[in-house]
Amino acid sequence: MKRPHQRFAWLIAAAFALALLARVGYMAPSSGAADAYDDGVAALRRRDADAAMAAFARVISTDPTFVDAHYRLGLLYGGQAQWKPAVASLQSAVELDPSHADAHCELGEAYLIGIVQAAKAVTPLQRALELEPHHPRALRLLGVALLRLHRLIEAVENLTHAVEVDPGDPDARYLLGLAHYQNEEYHLAVTVLTDLVALWPWHAQGHATLGNAHLRTEDVVAGRRHLRTFEKLYRDSERVQVLERATQADPTNADAWMQIAQQFVNRQEWGRAGEALRAYVRVLPADERGQELLGYVYLQMDAYELALDVYGGLVTQHPTAPEYHNSLGIVYLLLGDHGPAIDHLLRATELDDLERPYLLNLERAYRRAGDTERADETARRYGKMTSRGGSP
Repeated sequence: MKRPHQRFAWLIAAAFALALLARVGYMAPSSGAADAYDDGVAALRRRDADAAMAAFARVISTDPTFVDAHYRLGLLYGGQAQWKPAVASLQSAVELDPSHADAHCELGEAYLIGIVQAAKAVTPLQRALELEPHHPRALRLLGVALLRLHRLIEAVENLTHAVEVDPGDPDARYLLGLAHYQNEEYHLAVTVLTDLVALWPWHAQGHATLGNAHLRTEDVVAGRRHLRTFEKLYRDSERVQVLERATQADPTNADAWMQIAQQFVNRQEWGRAGEALRAYVRVLPADERGQELLGYVYLQMDAYELALDVYGGLVTQHPTAPEYHNSLGIVYLLLGDHGPAIDHLLRATELDDLERPYLLNLERAYRRAGDTERADETARRYGKMTSRGGSP
């Protein structure tokens, strides 16, 4: 009897974490400061923010001119929404090293997001762009500041550049569409936002602004369609927030983690889906459903080594399940490891000789391995099965 199985066809904190580990340059001559700095970096790698803050504070007390200690401490304060000390630390960093583009950018973000003073954010962000004209975050953040200040033509210019520099940034693309909309350039807004929702169909605000832009151009049908999509996505987002609060109250709530994961899988937000599924698997490590979906998510993220671990574990736990041998074989094939790919795909066809996709995958593995004879033989088997109506 065939086993049932399925195929599941603010960002500031993350930005801070990346920035914290990105810049390793200046080292103080004092061994005490250097040791404390190393302790801070090690704490960051452990994701221990409190220990990192204490270490960087020790660096500064030993050597007040240690630029990166001020910079990283500012980022840590920002990550904890302590914006006044964040601004003070980042201001010290740019005063000590006026050429530190990232510090200028982070100072501008602290003013813009934390202190909510767009006018004060403009100067450090402009300075960051003088130092690095193609700095994608500085371009986007300056666009936000200019939008808030109603300097719309300048906002469009900066955000157009931001999209050119990083076409994969949905926020920059949305903000560009919004800038056109606020500047009453509705047809341009429609063009930009149509591209946005084509690339990121789950961008709720993109659908909302696009719907209103269509209405402004008197395309009522398209406007209403996008506004309905926005309403559905907004309800889904509210549902996720409720579920996230449930996991905060009880981190062992496996059902809530799975529902969150499925919402993000539906939106194709693979990174966030993976986070929820890892939490689910920690709670229910023996549950096949969570592991199988996590493996699928890793494949969508091109994280083949992680997918290999997941499907390898499933094959070990369920050695007679053909779908897991098939999935593991596909992962090996994607990694270019043809021998294990053939072994597992062949095993899948032995366990279920009515599943045509297994034969098709096996044929591909043979061809990539250069075994034309076995590939042709498998193709003939596939053709015969197709003619008599095997599983599609």
